[in-house]
Amino acid sequence: MTGGIQHGDGRGHALAFATGETEDYLWRAPNDAANGPDVAIRKRGAMRTDSGSAITGTASTNDIVVWQIEYSNRGNTNAANVVITDDLTQSGSGAGMKVTTVPTVPYTISGNTLTLNVGSLAAGASGRVVIERARTLAGHIYTNTATITSIGDFDPSNNSATATVKHAFLQAPIILSPVDGSTCNGDFTGSRTILGITTEFAMVDLYIDGVLAATLQAGGAGYFRYETTLPDGPHTIYAVAHLNGHDAVGPERAVTVNSALTWDPISLRFISEAGGYYRPIDANGRTDETGWSLHLIANENYTVSVRVCCDAPGASVTLDVSGTLVTLTDPDGDGVYQGPYTAPATNTSGLTFTLTIDCGTETSEFSGAALIDPDGTVRDAATGAPISGASVVCMQLDAVSTSYSPWPASSFGQTNPFITQSDGYFAFFTPAGTYRLDASKSGYQPYRSPDLHVVNAPVRHDVPLMPEIAAQAVVIIVVDENGFEPASVNVAPGAVVEIVNGDTSDHDISGDMSGGGIDGLRATAGADVSGSFKAGVLGAGQRFKVKLDGPGSYTLRDGNNPNALGSVTVGAAGRYNLLLPLIRR
Repeated sequence: MTGGIQHGDGRGHALAFATGETEDYLWRAPNDAANGPDVAIRKRGAMRTDSGSAITGTASTNDIVVWQIEYSNRGNTNAANVVITDDLTQSGSGAGMKVTTVPTVPYTISGNTLTLNVGSLAAGASGRVVIERARTLAGHIYTNTATITSIGDFDPSNNSATATVKHAFLQAPIILSPVDGSTCNGDFTGSRTILGITTEFAMVDLYIDGVLAATLQAGGAGYFRYETTLPDGPHTIYAVAHLNGHDAVGPERAVTVNSALTWDPISLRFISEAGGYYRPIDANGRTDETGWSLHLIANENYTVSVRVCCDAPGASVTLDVSGTLVTLTDPDGDGVYQGPYTAPATNTSGLTFTLTIDCGTETSEFSGAALIDPDGTVRDAATGAPISGASVVCMQLDAVSTSYSPWPASSFGQTNPFITQSDGYFAFFTPAGTYRLDASKSGYQPYRSPDLHVVNAPVRHDVPLMPEIAAQAVVIIVVDENGFEPASVNVAPGAVVEIVNGDTSDHDISGDMSGGGIDGLRATAGADVSGSFKAGVLGAGQRFKVKLDGPGSYTLRDGNNPNALGSVTVGAAGRYNLLLPLIRR
């Protein structure tokens, strides 16, 4: 069984089976002229973006070149002195290299050359190698060739494999300011300049109302700025980035200038004690005069801030939050009114907001409601207790390059990563889009969530962090595009099982239990006593360990390949059945 397939189906497996599907294995008779070892190799490549990196040892964002090598012995005798050599000169400049081998194989790195000393490889045996290396140059093409050799290999035609990775991670330019919505002031100069972000050092064409307004170059952090004044009326702003022959068109911003307004809607902010700000938006992501929703964190102290465009003396601003009245004042006379507000002690989406502005003889009211965006609680997967000091990074999908990078929270007045407090709670208030959450803390295995789609409804995702397990795994299960291998294993109670992504693509791994339990999962208040576990999304070469207390059976699932199923039985020694075709004469 592999990839959830329990019988021969004609599709075959990427590597030969020693037993099983007859179309997958070429059996050689002892008197075959080609009798002997036949080592073969296959190589693939891909790009991945990580928040923080075990490769560089930094907390910065890194684009990673990932190479996967699959090797096997297709002959009918053992192969001796098997050596794999990979020249990674063209893999991209980086501050290191991470190598994952299944099964464990000793290796050496000399300059850009990786040498793996497999040693003896039994007939029908196979293995995988995943190589990760940071790169810095967008738009580059990387090509590498790996070779495998052994004593007495009778077929050298399958002893080398070449893979090519085209790095096209040019981030689509995003206009950070102004945001979608209405404003009473069309002067976008000084501190109100048009601000955007894209890949560092890219050239950017900025378009206003469909006309090329300027050609700019992004700085080392990817930011670009432009000053202008917009007249009353609706306007559109977008940018196109260019780098190393690649182009990326960013989303369009729509801002309406209305000098008759008594206040500036897009200036309305709830500023946290940490300096992050939260902006109310409507279902279309706009901040106009009314109809908006707002995200707040429970028990958080905020400063409510809004710019008023009223020249009449004695203007006043108040905010009513479900009966709690907040008075905003402007002691320095700069037109920005502010006042304190403390959110309720528990999270809620039922709060209503009414902003009242008195400008001379004119009184205006504007309203909205509270909303929870990507938020949740980081908990210890073994005890259910909230975890303090965990780092949660919100990763945003770039629809053009289909890559993930940390959401630029600072440009929205928020913090990314979010460091949890004693309650384990975290929250991000993001525009509509697709996101993932990366969570980590010393002493725990890292976790990455599946895709979270933000539209205009609450999105909650609790993060389970599994404690690190120092014990060596008694069995290693590899997941790739074909499913789990081995697809079915039996282990004793208390055994440690390790799941390794041997693919270049992501795999979202979980285990459903019936009749057993994960070590540490007891009837503790708040604990998940179901015995199921979530490894989260494993990138190429990433590993996850779980200690199975048992007895019971687990079904392994891959969210990226629903047809792939695996099983782990915890208890008495297992029994395997080998099914062969019956031939009658």
